[in-house]
Amino acid sequence: MNQPALKHELEWSMVHPEILDKCWDECAKLLRRSVKRSGGRVTINDVYRDIDSGRCQMWIVYDTSNLEIIGCSVTFLKEYPTGLRMLHIDHIAGIKMDWWLEDGLDMLGHFAKKNGYDGIEGIGRTGFWNWFKNMGWRKHATFFEVRIQE
Repeated sequence: MNQPALKHELEWSMVHPEILDKCWDECAKLLRRSVKRSGGRVTINDVYRDIDSGRCQMWIVYDTSNLEIIGCSVTFLKEYPTGLRMLHIDHIAGIKMDWWLEDGLDMLGHFAKKNGYDGIEGIGRTGFWNWFKNMGWRKHATFFEVRIQE
């Protein structure tokens, strides 16, 4: 992967709901494309409410040299009837993703392990597989849908 010359210029942080409004406008710009790809399942306002209520966590990656937010991810705990606990990535979006995606997924892995989760999962566009396939992820299925026409 192409890493920035000074890798330490990028920092990850979980955004506490109390300070969500301080970075929401920048994050909403990045998340709108992911929300648009949801096929009408969620709106950007739904994402905001889920983070603000604490149901979901929002993570940002920013460039420390200019404090520009270049990526964000929205996650939540998915607990299955079997007791399996997975950190589900609901949205992941940003620019210069080849700079931060791998480190961001590692950071989420550490968070998941520390909090007793069994792993990380997510549903994403086909292109994400190009990153995930070389990082130990497995592709279990492809998501299909059809809309019923009246």
